[in-house]
Amino acid sequence: IDEFSNLISTHSPKGVLSISKSFVKFESNKKSKKENLISVSDIACCSYENNVISIYDCSKPNKIPKASKSKPYSQLPRKKRHERQLKIHKFIVTENEGSSCLEFKNKLSENIKSFQEPNRIGGTIRTLIAFVNPFSGKKKAQKLWNKIEKYFRAIDDIKMTVIITETKLHATQYIHNLPKAEFPDIILSVSGDGLVCEITNGIFTRDDARDISKNVQICHIAGGTSNSLASSVGTCCVASALHSISRGISAPWSVFAYTINDSNVQYAMGSFGWALAADVHLETEWMRFLGGARISIGTVYRVLTAKKYQGKTAISRAESLISEVQADIQDNSQKLGVRSLNQVIPKSIEEAKSRDDWIEIKNDRYFLWLVSQYSITDQKFILTPNANGWKGSFDFIHAKGHTRIETIQSLLTISTGSILEDKKVTFDEATALILESGPSTKWTMVDGEKTPAGTIRCVLLPNMINVILADDVFNEYKEWKNNTKNPN
Repeated sequence: IDEFSNLISTHSPKGVLSISKSFVKFESNKKSKKENLISVSDIACCSYENNVISIYDCSKPNKIPKASKSKPYSQLPRKKRHERQLKIHKFIVTENEGSSCLEFKNKLSENIKSFQEPNRIGGTIRTLIAFVNPFSGKKKAQKLWNKIEKYFRAIDDIKMTVIITETKLHATQYIHNLPKAEFPDIILSVSGDGLVCEITNGIFTRDDARDISKNVQICHIAGGTSNSLASSVGTCCVASALHSISRGISAPWSVFAYTINDSNVQYAMGSFGWALAADVHLETEWMRFLGGARISIGTVYRVLTAKKYQGKTAISRAESLISEVQADIQDNSQKLGVRSLNQVIPKSIEEAKSRDDWIEIKNDRYFLWLVSQYSITDQKFILTPNANGWKGSFDFIHAKGHTRIETIQSLLTISTGSILEDKKVTFDEATALILESGPSTKWTMVDGEKTPAGTIRCVLLPNMINVILADDVFNEYKEWKNNTKNPN
């Protein structure tokens, strides 16, 4: 009752619209006197134009399934876990209510800002650059952006610039060359995982990457075939992304620094795939017009051909290595990761075997091999359900010795996460890795992109950037942070 003791009201032909600190209330003129309440904490933004007040309500569905021992949270359907539902409430008001409506809109905007995260990035007006890949996911990204652009422009405290990418590495070059004074508070990627990887390399190849990366938020809206980051942090849903951007909800995220055959240092946001995981993705590139179905078709084909993958792997999770990486992060004389990869990470598996802080994975014929910070891969596969980007280590899943029938049985559980119950599947956590793929393998996959095979050496740089995520995923991060002795 106290919430509505001091409110601002305006009238529409069908009723009275009122606002308090926590709620918007609409009282109908009809005999039923029906009241509709909208929680301000669920409202992303509002607008007033041509005597119409529009309220962008990102409420959660009324019924959300609960986790249980037989079906843990990580195995609940993604849509049921993270997604909000966008409802745009439009109220037409009479002309003589114009000044009252403007006051109403300004007050509601002020109340919305009171629910923003205290540590959100940016000043009174935040800047946002949206990168849209027009060819991503059967041209899905461009169509999606055409529909949703107006929602993001309605957020009062955001000034937005839109870049439609024209060529590969367009986003990398744009971000790399952007003057520091013009660098945005938020970078929005409407695409698949590949454009996110381009954005990551654009940031971390800069000389001022250490400063820039701490003061920017990355948001990924699913617009491609593989949308692992958006799926894992709950921003596949436009309403969830809109709500989180409005609130400035983000968590720190670790980044991979890696080399292939001792090439220049490159960066990745979330995953390395080899063996079956890479082949399925890369061999079906020509079937992008089928959307997510191409992954299922490719998986069946690869299982039937029963190809085995020869290679060697070594991992490390030693405290001494973590200390060296922290020194790398503090060393401003070189680009991030260069010191670790040149001085700390062994040049080969043979060198790693001679060191106590490295473990060789004794498996010379792989069927499955994946390094990931994503809890959901390719938008629906749960291979590493406990992975995330804030814990400072990546998950490594690998398997060998499967017959065709066992492979099919194992892959049937790939969308639930119960593949980890397969006794021939091994799960590890680490902070650095070396892969020497065999001569029969031509390609690996980095953040969903085709990369030449060879010797991959990678190290995880902890908590280097901020990723916008759904509020319930943010609650998972806060719970982890509270239960961790040294979250930094």
